[in-house]
Amino acid sequence: MNRLRVVLDSNVYISGLVFGGVPRTILVLARTEDFVLCVSSNIREEVERTLSEKFFWPTERIRQACGPLWKVAAAVKPTTPLALISADPDDDRILECAVDGEADFIVTGDDHLLRLNQASPKPPVDRIRIVTPRQFFDGQC
Repeated sequence: MNRLRVVLDSNVYISGLVFGGVPRTILVLARTEDFVLCVSSNIREEVERTLSEKFFWPTERIRQACGPLWKVAAAVKPTTPLALISADPDDDRILECAVDGEADFIVTGDDHLLRLNQASPKPPVDRIRIVTPRQFFDGQC
């Protein structure tokens, strides 16, 4: 049986690590390898930079929190450049990771990405479900 391949937006990592709730539960599931977590260097760098610059986490705390996630994740090196979200081009990095990581899902709280579900996205993102953490956790996908 093939496990689901999932890309978590950086906002899901941050929310789970800093605030808890459903995003934290998803991070725990990722660490127990209930699904294949796909991550690119862009996503890793954004998560670590945000924890450092916005939440003032020291390097060691970031390493302890993120290291186990990066260890179980499938490293994706995106090669498909996308420019689908002009309002926030950083969101395209999430899409690139999902496309080249052959993800089934993107889990995000970002409205730009969530709106792609309603916008009839074109290939190569049309086969990827974009859902909120709650939708993913509740299995409403």
